[in-house]
Amino acid sequence: MSGVTGFSHLEYVFAAAEVLKNSPDHRATSDDIKEAIRKVAKERLHQWLIKVGWRLDEQHLPNKIIDDCLQALKKWKLVKQEGMYIKATDEILLMGELLEKKQDIDARRILLNSILRSNKELPFHPSNILINIRNSGPEHKIKMVFSGITEKVEQNGRRKRKSITLEEMSMEIPFITESGVALDDGFFVKEKLQTNFRAFDVMRDWGVFFELLDYRSLEPGTMNNLLSKYASPNYFDELAKKYGCKSVHIERPKQMVYLTVRIASLSELMDVHRDELNKPNLNDFAQRCIKEILSELNLTTHEEISAEKIIESGLRRGISFVSDGPNVYGFIEKESLNLINPYRTYALMHPKVTLEDFKTCVEKIHDKLSNGRPSVPVWVGDLAELVCAELRIPESLFEELLLKLKLAGKVFFHKAPMFIAGVKRRRRLPIVDETGRSYHMVSLR
Repeated sequence: MSGVTGFSHLEYVFAAAEVLKNSPDHRATSDDIKEAIRKVAKERLHQWLIKVGWRLDEQHLPNKIIDDCLQALKKWKLVKQEGMYIKATDEILLMGELLEKKQDIDARRILLNSILRSNKELPFHPSNILINIRNSGPEHKIKMVFSGITEKVEQNGRRKRKSITLEEMSMEIPFITESGVALDDGFFVKEKLQTNFRAFDVMRDWGVFFELLDYRSLEPGTMNNLLSKYASPNYFDELAKKYGCKSVHIERPKQMVYLTVRIASLSELMDVHRDELNKPNLNDFAQRCIKEILSELNLTTHEEISAEKIIESGLRRGISFVSDGPNVYGFIEKESLNLINPYRTYALMHPKVTLEDFKTCVEKIHDKLSNGRPSVPVWVGDLAELVCAELRIPESLFEELLLKLKLAGKVFFHKAPMFIAGVKRRRRLPIVDETGRSYHMVSLR
């Protein structure tokens, strides 16, 4: 299976949508679109650096990223080339209108639909990445990938060290996680998804953008401890000697990826409703997805069920349905119901989390991060990473529910200390309260 378009900055598509929406005849030159993308990139960088307390230096967006964005727009059939101009299609104009009305979620849905309907990003199809993540774990057989720092080599008249990717470990090492969690190791990426690490990283970024999935970093030392248990004590030294490196470290896996939606095929939903599903290979999370979606559909057990009935009932309840072939691609519309394949059409539903369940999870994770001291502030980013992973929810829902707890007086926000720039990137992510103020830390008292 091939990789995906090597472009992960989907927010730049929105910049193109806005400039085309406001251009005469809804067309613009490549330079007009490139300038809009540069402007958005600079604004986002400026906002980011203000949030984290860094001084803004003049930075330029690489031309390759802008060119990749334009190529992606054409590949996904969002624009057409007409001589020296780029002409908007109806999809990108609708995206621009939704963005103008501050309806970002609906605009993202249009973009996701366009990507899937283009049928150009096979690894990103739900049957590939989403279902494979859902069905992963709890028992894994991981293949590690290593990188090394070379001895100093001559480069442009100067002696420098280089980072190089080394071999993939042939030995499969057992590793246990929760159900429905995948690792970005050689086995899952190359053998399960049949793609490469660059494509996987892009798909991960797309998944986060569309709130389909998220990820958390592995605890420091986890893979090193695992390697020392199953491999030679001198494994790093042997690799360094083999490739002439000064030092070697584990490049992959470094993250655990999980879904922030519940997903099940129409075939699975119909089989479970008829009490005919006989798939002992489905893990706990996959079964949970099927049961939660069926519960939301609220179909009676004696009722005769069909794909059409599931879709009609689901659409009324806010469940989305998406297909990846062979006749229909993208979100399902009523006129295409007779063309869908139940095995390749999926229900997508965001999980239902009560405020009380969220509060219990926040208290549990805060207790872990603060060593049992409720009055000690912890980083919002750390709390978000662990709470989202436990509840399998997107960060936008985490922020919404945390603000509700704050308004109810159950948590308290705090400004970060001056040494914030010295901590890891995700910890610096702030939360904005109802007054528009940014905070980086939270406590229970």
